[in-house]
Amino acid sequence: MRPSLRHSFLVPCLALLLGACSQFVIHSSHDPQADFAALHTFAWLPRDQADPADQITPNENFDRRIKADIEQDLRSKGFTPAGAAAPDFLLNYRLASTPVSAVQGDPSFGGWGGWWMMTPGWEAQYSDDYDEGALYIAVLDPNSQRVFWLGVAEARLLPSMSFERTLKRIDAAVADILASFPHTELRRDVT
Repeated sequence: MRPSLRHSFLVPCLALLLGACSQFVIHSSHDPQADFAALHTFAWLPRDQADPADQITPNENFDRRIKADIEQDLRSKGFTPAGAAAPDFLLNYRLASTPVSAVQGDPSFGGWGGWWMMTPGWEAQYSDDYDEGALYIAVLDPNSQRVFWLGVAEARLLPSMSFERTLKRIDAAVADILASFPHTELRRDVT
């Protein structure tokens, strides 16, 4: 194989493999009537105006990290904190978890085997019980507090993960969620 042909074959394969390695399932939704081009300044939804489950984390360091990551991402896209002025949009986030029970394996493999199987009646299926976590990031109209953009990252929770690794996972989740904000067709370039 010629080097140029090998290179032209490996680059798309590598890109496909790296793209498939995301640790999160990411979704986003937006109001098609929202004018994303008019957005320039942001502020956090005051906690006393948020639902009781919003902006709550098991560790206050996680709250600070989530907010700092979101603000840093928005600043890198040209948005600025509103300060004392009225913001163009409000931010809110929520963490949620859901127990999941999934059957894994292949029901057609296994059976009543002979001496080569460890146990009679063995099947290649098992139940996998775990918690799935989600980080939701919402962008709201400051007047009506109606959500006009919502992004979520979902992943299996790993309770034994170190504090440092958890912070890195928060960083990655926020970056992956906000990759589609503002709405893709209307993203602006930062000079």
